[in-house]
Amino acid sequence: MNPLDLPGPEFLLLYAQLAVVALPAGYLLRRLTEGFGGSHATISAPLAAHDVAYLRGGAVAVAEATLASLLRRGTIAVDDTGERLVLVSPAGGIASKTRIESEFLASLEPGASWAVADMRDGLAALATRLAEPLERQGLAFSAGQRQSLGLVFCLPMLAVLALGLAKMVVGVSRGRPVSILFFFCIATAVAALVMSRHRSFVTAAGRAALRRARAQNEALRETASRRTANLSPDDVALAAALFGLGAVADPALHSLQRQLQPRREASGTSSCGSGSSCGSSSGSSCGSGCGGGGGCGGCGG
Repeated sequence: MNPLDLPGPEFLLLYAQLAVVALPAGYLLRRLTEGFGGSHATISAPLAAHDVAYLRGGAVAVAEATLASLLRRGTIAVDDTGERLVLVSPAGGIASKTRIESEFLASLEPGASWAVADMRDGLAALATRLAEPLERQGLAFSAGQRQSLGLVFCLPMLAVLALGLAKMVVGVSRGRPVSILFFFCIATAVAALVMSRHRSFVTAAGRAALRRARAQNEALRETASRRTANLSPDDVALAAALFGLGAVADPALHSLQRQLQPRREASGTSSCGSGSSCGSSSGSSCGSGCGGGGGCGGCGG
């Protein structure tokens, strides 16, 4: 039977079921596409700490691993308030540094202090340039590839939306009310938009390289989680890059992590923590969508 000829309530049930199936279908389709697009990699040398940090969590993870290295090396320090970072040694005063560290330290004014999140964001802005060499090696997707993957992810949802719009045209041509289907289509369009912006930046080869690096440094993880007295700054940076700041048992890094945590929690709370708005919006849409019997029969046949 042609789904466009279904009665309104039956079509709405079918539409809702298809929309639910479209999410895992889009995810599966995207993962298949990721495998085709990034299955080959050319790794000419062992990955550096900032490379594995980027594969783990992007530019922000690189920034946090760099801060861990600078703290361990004594180039920067947490001030007396425990809330800001100060520059202790200038750019030329450290024995070992990456290009990102060098450029970042050169931009800082000696004696000044910065909020932890601001210093992290400044480093993250510089770390975005790490994407290009990883893209050339097949470990990360380019911007164009990420955009294509976002489109692939939302394709099943767009197909459901197209079916809903076609049914709306049929309903209007037959003089049927289509108010509920209209709101269903809006919800589907929003879902498709959100899915299109959910883009992977690490290829299958990149994820495999990260897993190998973690397996090869499992002993470092154990040591970093218990005692760090004998670890070099490079070891601390690699542990933070591979496993995150929380995996390193260093009081200075724990202080750093605490300062970075509130901003993340606040963003999460603001997006869904307002119970009144979430509850009222979902309640009103469900109530108006299902409570009025006149609307349900409206798209129909």
